[in-house]
Amino acid sequence: MAIAAAIPEALALAVNAPTWAQDNGAWLRALIQKHTSYLIEEGILGFQAAYDGDLDSITTRDKDRGDGINNKLQVNLSQLIIDTVVDYLTGKPIIWTVEDGQEGADTKLLEEYRKTIIPLLRKNESQLVLAELLRQGSIGGYGAVIAWVDEKGQIDFNEYPLNEVIPVYDTKGRLCMVVRYYTVQVEDIHGQEIEKTRAEVYDEKYVTYYLGNDGGDGFELDEDEIPTGNPVEHRAGRIPVAIFTNGTPARYVKRVKKGGVSDLGNGVLTLLEAYAHGMSDKANYVEYLQDAYLLLKGVDVDEKEVVKMRKARALALTSVESDASFIAQDQEDAAVENNLNRLRDTIHDQTQIPRLNDISGTTATEVKMKYVPLDIKAGKKELYFTSAIMQLAAIVTDMLNAKRLIDAGVADEEVYNILAGIETSKTPLFSADWLQFTINRNLPQNFKEIADIVAVLSGKVPDAYLYELLWFIDDPVKALADMKEQAQATADMTASTALGFGAGFAGTGNVDNTGTA
Repeated sequence: MAIAAAIPEALALAVNAPTWAQDNGAWLRALIQKHTSYLIEEGILGFQAAYDGDLDSITTRDKDRGDGINNKLQVNLSQLIIDTVVDYLTGKPIIWTVEDGQEGADTKLLEEYRKTIIPLLRKNESQLVLAELLRQGSIGGYGAVIAWVDEKGQIDFNEYPLNEVIPVYDTKGRLCMVVRYYTVQVEDIHGQEIEKTRAEVYDEKYVTYYLGNDGGDGFELDEDEIPTGNPVEHRAGRIPVAIFTNGTPARYVKRVKKGGVSDLGNGVLTLLEAYAHGMSDKANYVEYLQDAYLLLKGVDVDEKEVVKMRKARALALTSVESDASFIAQDQEDAAVENNLNRLRDTIHDQTQIPRLNDISGTTATEVKMKYVPLDIKAGKKELYFTSAIMQLAAIVTDMLNAKRLIDAGVADEEVYNILAGIETSKTPLFSADWLQFTINRNLPQNFKEIADIVAVLSGKVPDAYLYELLWFIDDPVKALADMKEQAQATADMTASTALGFGAGFAGTGNVDNTGTA
């Protein structure tokens, strides 16, 4: 994340792209270096490693004794902490609906919007992208989804690692541009492959591709992209990047960076490390118990004889005074177990994650009570997640409107002005405000209880609302329309049967020409 007092002006015309690179290449290089340092200083790389089950303090821990026993147990509770709340919010498909809250939109246009955008947002990849946005943002503090129109004119979007994405804000906190950077292999003038940094700069109108120059101190326009357009209009009236920020820190020095908060921060990672160290120490202790010392009394043997007796699993005691016994450590470890239990309880309390063994066998009401801390955590996170989804919906709607304008014969240079609100359109356009969505908590449910509630409220509450409660319906509007068609078909069949035209379903008693009934 970056807050900049001096931000280069966005491209006004495509022909200005080479000049922009010359004037601002050093600024772009410094921005990338600053972001690389940010990932280290804020501990984001450590949080990502912890989620993948690689606690650095466990990997590098020293032996507590010189006998070779040094277990390094990577107890991965990080995934439990992150995935529990992510699955709680995105484990069930998001329910998308299209409706005009002000009831002033053209019905035909509204239905066209529904048939266009709902399939785009309901496909499996979309749910995966949004879930991964929430997951990576919960780990690193923020996440990003970039949308684009491909070579075939199809709209697509995907989540990208925050290690590559730099949102640039002005001092008022307004998003001014987004930079995505990564390393590519290119050939130098001698035909040798070398690594260079490639940067994609997204502003409100264009996406421009730059490549690190040979001097390594700036950037130049990527010539490989020029045949297909560089820069190219992204067909949205805004920056085509949806940013999810995972909360806001309280400390000013953190807050001004607009980098969000990791769910593994605020002391959680230190608890995870302490727990993993405790489990590793306990594993060492168990191995010590299995390899106790053998005490031999009144026996004069050398080391080779002892080894031979150990392999034979037999002892040769030469006199009555001789004796053999194991020296075993005290197996009382209540203090160790109490410490591990306290650490585990503290981890769950601090991260607001319920313990699964506390939920087994409980009623629906009891489950809800045990999920209250998680529900509070999810509620705070949902505010920011909803904002990111609304950003994405607005971007996709812009791209759909761009296609409508182009199909209507509007000149390319006017499309952006209309989408950005600079000019008005004679062509009816979709509105992102028509798109509504519901995030259903993935809470263990008593499905019979839900069905009973729907049955009781039927006729008292609009069916559209009741259908949203039914877990197996992901498009309530379509389901309601199907239900009306089914009811009409049933009514028509009943009427036909009453009039004597239902021979396909019930006998009428009529006699045909052959005399058979």
